Amino acid sequence: ALVFTADGQSGMKSYDTLRGRYDIVFQKGAATLVVDSVDGTGNRVDIENIAAELTINYGLEESPIEIRTSDGSAGTAGGLVDALLGQTGARVHSVLRGKYDIVVKSEVSEESTQPGPVRIYDQIDCSNGACGLDLEGLDVPDQCAGDFWQTFYSGVTGDRQMFSHRLACTLFFVQEPRFQPSHMSAPEPLSSLEGSSGDFTISPGRGMAQHSLFLGSSPGGDDIVSWDNLLWKTFELSNLPTDGRTIYVVLKSSDSSESNVFYQRFTYTAAGS
Repeated sequence: ALVFTADGQSGMKSYDTLRGRYDIVFQKGAATLVVDSVDGTGNRVDIENIAAELTINYGLEESPIEIRTSDGSAGTAGGLVDALLGQTGARVHSVLRGKYDIVVKSEVSEESTQPGPVRIYDQIDCSNGACGLDLEGLDVPDQCAGDFWQTFYSGVTGDRQMFSHRLACTLFFVQEPRFQPSHMSAPEPLSSLEGSSGDFTISPGRGMAQHSLFLGSSPGGDDIVSWDNLLWKTFELSNLPTDGRTIYVVLKSSDSSESNVFYQRFTYTAAGS
């Protein structure tokens, strides 16, 4: 049963509830993330690791895009999460953790009312807190894929009015991103560490050549570990705390030129004292 709702929230918020267990539902557009059986029987409970950073490299071309929930099928997309206009360069968008379909549209030119191709990138996986898509330099194949209704932004009248147009050609294509963030594969994020030392393994993402790792006692901190330019994918960390505290982790990964940079943010629970 519904206890309360809070709309338009961001950052860190506190709410008073009766003691008990709760299911917390987070929504952004059509995206939903459910955290089951949150233990609110104590004086305080913190809910973390619900958001992910979606980095999109738009390049120089301003293309309208839509972030949509993944429907699990190639060439189609789920419900609308966010719609963006006029983006260039690399931009970081905050989404709930999960999988998304990215719909990239071609803006109508002033000389024509015919919309250009629609590109759909399927199942961008943001479940681990960091994900990305590189749109720069990608070609659109000339293919026909049946009829489809889609909304575009028109510059013909000098403003951005929306209209619908029936597409018969160049509907979609599916292509893996050129750059994907690295992830910590062991120990698994959100797990409990076994002692004051342990082996850690990074799974490199596509095109990722450089890695840095930071562990702190507070979000974004590095008082426990601060390690730039890791030379190994598997390594041992020692002198870790054993007092049961929450350890905040940031794994930074980038390509060799650092033009595509991703951050995976998650937590561990230190071994108990």
